[in-house]
Amino acid sequence: MRYLRGRLAGVSVRASFGAGAWVGAAIGIAIGAVLGALISWFAGTVLAWQRDLAFTLGVARTLLPLGDQVAALRWLSNTWYLVIPITAAVVAVFVGIVGGFIGALLAAAYNRSPRHASVVVELPDEEGATAAGILPDMSTRLPTPDAVVFDLDGTLVDTVAARIAAWQAVFAEEGIETTAPELAPLIGIDGRRLAREVAAAHGRDLTDADAERIDQRAGQLFDERNHDPRALPGAAGILARLDVAGVTWAIATSSREEQVHASVAALGLDEPPRVVNGSRVAHAKPAPDLLLLAARELHVDPGATWYVGDSTWDMQAARAAGMSAVGVLAGAAVGADALEAAGATLIIETLDDLVL
Repeated sequence: MRYLRGRLAGVSVRASFGAGAWVGAAIGIAIGAVLGALISWFAGTVLAWQRDLAFTLGVARTLLPLGDQVAALRWLSNTWYLVIPITAAVVAVFVGIVGGFIGALLAAAYNRSPRHASVVVELPDEEGATAAGILPDMSTRLPTPDAVVFDLDGTLVDTVAARIAAWQAVFAEEGIETTAPELAPLIGIDGRRLAREVAAAHGRDLTDADAERIDQRAGQLFDERNHDPRALPGAAGILARLDVAGVTWAIATSSREEQVHASVAALGLDEPPRVVNGSRVAHAKPAPDLLLLAARELHVDPGATWYVGDSTWDMQAARAAGMSAVGVLAGAAVGADALEAAGATLIIETLDDLVL
């Protein structure tokens, strides 16, 4: 079995609003039906009992001629089987609408509250399930951040496969045969370091110039393969929620400036986002330089910032920068165990699960 640990806050506000509306409406209709039936039965009974009394007649005379008043009372008392359900239905609808609105507001407010009980959901094993299977305990909610910084490839945009293919191609040009499983754990690291580590594993030492050349060539081959990238689940949603909540955010990626355009375009944003790329620092991830630069440009304390990424290098860089490290699995080349071992504070399946 697989276990997903989380909080009730993981349910979206929209879902809570809808559930609260249905529950509130159902309770309201039930109460309204009973209340309406009692009111209409009581009113019909009282009018039937008192239609001949002087008080009733005296009041009615101010509104209707005597003949019309008597006829109206006689009709009301003789058609109670219609009046009662109609009145009950009207009251039920009104109370149901009010109850649904109140229930929806309460549910949405509770969903945003930090006082949720932690939950553990047991899921059956299924094909394609995350190999790690067990996510770290997420029962402790992260403090609300002043800012959120995102990795790009594999976190916001599904490009890891294209990255791996590009690196395989460039190493093939260098006469080094590599495999996807060999390269996958290295995706997200500084490209020059990746080139040196892979070459060293195959018995070759690269000069700084060779590492730079291979890194640049890998970027060109990536661009050739990255024609139509797609945003990962929840990417557009979390960025919109941050904007609504007034939480500033940015993208910090080890990729060079010329390699990020297609991936950023896949997000479909109305305005260009703030992007801090690997070309602007001497040491890219797992060094903290990139993240610290992003924090400076956002004018926020790194300790009050989340860094969201998909690789072990992202988690290491976040911890080195003093940020809360959030691992997301949807586009990752590694599993939850690797992210946890690298220092992830929180691990989520998709960006839809990221709750402020």
